[in-house]
Amino acid sequence: MPPRDPRPRKIRQYVYKPRPKPKPRPPEHAGLITIYQLRDYVDCKWPIGTWPDILYCGQPQEVGQVYCSKHCDLAYHPGRKQYA
Repeated sequence: MPPRDPRPRKIRQYVYKPRPKPKPRPPEHAGLITIYQLRDYVDCKWPIGTWPDILYCGQPQEVGQVYCSKHCDLAYHPGRKQYA
């Protein structure tokens, strides 16, 4: 078998883009917290926002619930009466 012609190999070059800077929190979200700041049995876990920018309420929980009193009213409402 004859030797192959020595051709220069193509080298792959990767262009790394710099990471985007995190978005600053708008002032209306000043009291909200991230999922990493949530504390079990202490902070309200009501999600606010859309993926991937979800924040949580973070107010004190009602006893025996996972939400604050404001969000308990929204989450746990009695069913409507149905008349036949």
